[in-house]
Amino acid sequence: MKRYEVRLRRLFKAARSAPERRIDSMPGHVQTRILAHWRTDAQPDDSFLLLGLLFRRALLGAALVMFVCVAWSYHGLTTQPDNEIALVNYELREDLLP
Repeated sequence: MKRYEVRLRRLFKAARSAPERRIDSMPGHVQTRILAHWRTDAQPDDSFLLLGLLFRRALLGAALVMFVCVAWSYHGLTTQPDNEIALVNYELREDLLP
């Protein structure tokens, strides 16, 4: 057996032999202060929370930009260009593409 196990068994034996004391109820103002302290500690002060909020907002912004780009491209594909614009686009493609 290891040394800490022997010490632990001795501690448990001493705890069993100790007389039991009656525990009085806690006063109300102490309960209120303890609960208030627990509630303030329950709120996370984690720096990753701020980073997560930033990434969430960046994701929403990127999704909005993507949606606008898709809508704009769809509008450009469904509408017929004027004849002059179509002719200029055709000439540019002929000049630039091999």
